[in-house]
Amino acid sequence: MSKIVYKNGNPFIEINGELIPPVAFRSFRPKPYNISQFHRMGVKLYQMIVSGHKNADGVKYSRYGGVWINSEEYDFTAFERQMEMFMKFAPNGYFCIMLNLDTPEKWLENYPECPQSYYKLGQASVFDEWTIDAAKYLKAFIEFAESKYGDKIYAYSFSAGLCTEWFTEDRCEATPKKLYAYRKYINNADAKIPSYDELIAGKLSLREPSSNEYEYLEYCQNLNADLVCYFANEAQKVLNHKKL
Repeated sequence: MSKIVYKNGNPFIEINGELIPPVAFRSFRPKPYNISQFHRMGVKLYQMIVSGHKNADGVKYSRYGGVWINSEEYDFTAFERQMEMFMKFAPNGYFCIMLNLDTPEKWLENYPECPQSYYKLGQASVFDEWTIDAAKYLKAFIEFAESKYGDKIYAYSFSAGLCTEWFTEDRCEATPKKLYAYRKYINNADAKIPSYDELIAGKLSLREPSSNEYEYLEYCQNLNADLVCYFANEAQKVLNHKKL
């Protein structure tokens, strides 16, 4: 069990009844020496990323690699190796697992019409095959992690899109799926997705709420928020609100 509680107006992470100050070690590329340094200083909370993807500079986010291989195909070896390393050098620690949900390379081979979500999240978001398979992976991962390391894990987080921060670089490029979803959203069968030039032309001025540019930007931000909430809801089907 884990939750956020307040004592004397200050927030704490409560894990199995123990109040822990919300100070955490976070690194996408951790090493034993810096984990052990933080552990010796009394830090009890740690976050790791589970990802097989490269960042925008072409460097892998994780030295350990990913777990999601293909549709309902997972290899938990990389996660186990990373988890064992963390527990060895921070034996009194509790861990938050950050799970990257972006489209795996092998998965994309089976769905070549789906945009690569890391760069084009705004297009992949309307691709149901990805969101459904990503949610299956999220739940399967939590089930595995809880069965093996549940007493050491206090939280889960998840990410997708550019910089693992839900950004997109599609620059309003219209795909048939995106156009269909947008028209359905605003209930206008003739609506068009504005061009990137049309959007940035008004960036220094207020847009009319009835304008196509305004409606499309509102749609995009709601699409992103709805996607995050969808994954969170799917995760809680396993966690049952017992962990953050």
